[in-house]
Amino acid sequence: MLLHDGMLVDVDQLGEVRNDGRPAIYVPGWTPTIAYLGLAPLVILCFQHDGGDLATWYLDENLNRLGGSVHELPPDASRILTEATCSLFDGLWAKIMETSVPPALDEREEAFYRLPEGSRAELLGLFLGSFDTGTRYVPVDEMSPGHPGSQVIDFGSRRQPLQSNYLHALLNSGALQQQNLAFIELGHMTFPSPIDGRPMIVRHALILHGVIYAYRAVDAGTGTVMFLIASEIYFRIAGIFIPAGRVFVGFDPAGMRAQMPDLFREFFARIMQHGNLLGPYFARGTTKPVHAWRGVTAMHIGHVLWNDISGIGSIVSGVPRAKLPRFMVFEAQYEPEMYGPLDAIFPELLGLVDRRTDSLMEAIPSFYENGQTLIRSSSMKVTADMRTRILATIRPLGPTSPASICREARIDSVPVIMFGVRVENRTIVELESFCTSLVTHLARTLGKAVLVVDGHNSRIGSRDDFIRSHGERGAVRSPIMIERDLVMAMRDAAKDTGIEIVDTIGLPITESLACGHEADALIAIWGAGLAKYRWVCNIPGLLLTNRWNLGHLGDRFIYHHPDAMENPTPLTFIPEDAVEDMPDAELVVRLGDDFIPSICNFRIDEAKVMAAIDIMLHEHALVPS
Repeated sequence: MLLHDGMLVDVDQLGEVRNDGRPAIYVPGWTPTIAYLGLAPLVILCFQHDGGDLATWYLDENLNRLGGSVHELPPDASRILTEATCSLFDGLWAKIMETSVPPALDEREEAFYRLPEGSRAELLGLFLGSFDTGTRYVPVDEMSPGHPGSQVIDFGSRRQPLQSNYLHALLNSGALQQQNLAFIELGHMTFPSPIDGRPMIVRHALILHGVIYAYRAVDAGTGTVMFLIASEIYFRIAGIFIPAGRVFVGFDPAGMRAQMPDLFREFFARIMQHGNLLGPYFARGTTKPVHAWRGVTAMHIGHVLWNDISGIGSIVSGVPRAKLPRFMVFEAQYEPEMYGPLDAIFPELLGLVDRRTDSLMEAIPSFYENGQTLIRSSSMKVTADMRTRILATIRPLGPTSPASICREARIDSVPVIMFGVRVENRTIVELESFCTSLVTHLARTLGKAVLVVDGHNSRIGSRDDFIRSHGERGAVRSPIMIERDLVMAMRDAAKDTGIEIVDTIGLPITESLACGHEADALIAIWGAGLAKYRWVCNIPGLLLTNRWNLGHLGDRFIYHHPDAMENPTPLTFIPEDAVEDMPDAELVVRLGDDFIPSICNFRIDEAKVMAAIDIMLHEHALVPS
């Protein structure tokens, strides 16, 4: 029988381990290291392989092997282990998640984190399996000003009223972005308590996901710990999670449930991973804000600019240079800074950008150990200053590159037309026919012009590493190959005309921007490429999209409304009577099995579209008199 006072025992102090009644023989390459006694009477024996892998055995109190996983244990041993595991995790939850100033972990709890993470996760699964219910998701509307003043939320041993007016103030859509600036300057954020409206100081963040952070706050009057869940592309407070009651309250609880079906389990998973770091981190009186750029997972050509870069611009313009935080760019080897280096766009950040090869999720332990709190800036408006900053950093690839050809054309007063093509979905059914007809029509209308065909780009660091569209991995054919075929067809159509076809397909975004900076007019199919043509280059022009989008798309204003971009040039859409949606038309990229009207392909009345193009060209004085 094992007799020992500590929670961890070196193997040479353990005694003889037996397997099937005989002294245990270990598989070559595997070496027992330590034994964990924190789930007595059972013992967990840890192994390490010569190659670095980790494993565990479960032993009884007499050091007889019971199994290599919880699923191999006899029923009685499984019951005993479940009870011991529940006791352990209940204690960790109370200390780390429910206590305003977390106390130090005891020896049993500290020793638990010496177990392999896979074994800790297995034990967590055993613990969570004992619960019939998880997180309750409560809509704020049930506590709206039109209802009685408060709704009581049961916190288990406590019942506290959440006041509707304070909840609405807390969940104000812009509050977090404003508080980012306060955190950088003052060392903390301040939010009204949903219980009594008094200020709650926020200095700590629990990272749930690359785009979901949980900012820890404590109600001063009751000591109730709550987490402000920040999520979505426009990084805002989506709701609050109160660990003591396992309850989430927000404007869109169904949306949060879709992102995280059970916050209770998600929080427990973070305790399993980093609980030994979280307690000391939450107990810190001061932390340092650090800005996070996710890396490859953030690489959406539109959101990177509209939300992330514009958000950083808000910090740069709103915080004194001496107080700017460090900016971490994760997975830098994938060139996530697709519009150019942050410290080139923002020279104020020189010396403050840390480019790392690990992912944000891999770096989480270092944030807690170093007392760092992650912030993420976001905006929904591209300013004129932002356009100027980005354009100031770009240069043509070379003297014969597409951008250089466009620049020479402008010098010679030859119109430059940017054509943004889209092939994945939400595009013209007879796309090649339209493209070649467009060349012929421009030749007839303008006589001489440079037509820039733009589509998928490569990352700045590699012309062979293309920026994929959303859902592209399931494409029936590579979109960039389809785009290149279209360019070939357009070049054939341009022979013996005054139209010179140049293309930026597969070139870095910076080359597309350099061309767009020289362009006089834009003809484009609606899609994320408009981030280049409109938000950066602000080219006036005409957009094509399906009929459903013309009448129903909620964000169709984002490339021309002053709320989304400063000083926009004129932009028009083709008339609705020029479009017919084709729900049965094949899509190169489908987004699930259900019909989605916003990505439906469409057929156009070519004569009406060409007439709309002529009107646009005349409005911008590009048609020879």
